[in-house]
Amino acid sequence: MLLRNALSPRQKARLVRLFWDRHAIETGSFVLTSGKKSHLYIDCRLITTHPTGLRLGARAMARVIQDRKLGGCKLLAPVLSGVPLAVAVALLTGQEVVFDRGAPKHHAKARRFEGDLRPSDEVVLIDDLITVGSTFLSTIEALRKQRAEPRAALVLVDRQEGGEEKLRSVRVPLLSLLTAKDLLAGKPTAKTPPHSPAPDGI
Repeated sequence: MLLRNALSPRQKARLVRLFWDRHAIETGSFVLTSGKKSHLYIDCRLITTHPTGLRLGARAMARVIQDRKLGGCKLLAPVLSGVPLAVAVALLTGQEVVFDRGAPKHHAKARRFEGDLRPSDEVVLIDDLITVGSTFLSTIEALRKQRAEPRAALVLVDRQEGGEEKLRSVRVPLLSLLTAKDLLAGKPTAKTPPHSPAPDGI
């Protein structure tokens, strides 16, 4: 579900413009993580590794967590894509963070999840992007095997290619700040003035 009030119109415009200014949107022929072929590539890591993008995304996500009363949950991020956002949100909300390696490591305690994840913990999954939802489904299954319960998935961008429906099928609501449609609709024109974000902190 697109969260229309998580970003103000000005914040949304700044964030969308940053995608274009950082060349985080490309057209061509690409094979995505899901294995699907696409003519559109969205590189959210160029946004979440930039101070303005990280600040805007984290502040909006922190507001969503507060508004939806998810402050008692732990934040879970896949390595590497969700890590910057989850850590930045945690600094704002005071929540603990858990990292998902995607598979158990083959040494030491052979953990998949790094951090203090316990049975009965409630979790908000945080990532930069969702396409078809395969990565989320793997994480949700692994969490439930450890008797932790995902309350929601929160992403910067929803490509709107079936991910929301997949998560709904396993009873996890998807919350997104932007969609691929928002990004394409915000493509600057020759008349669009240059954008110079103010350098402030988180």
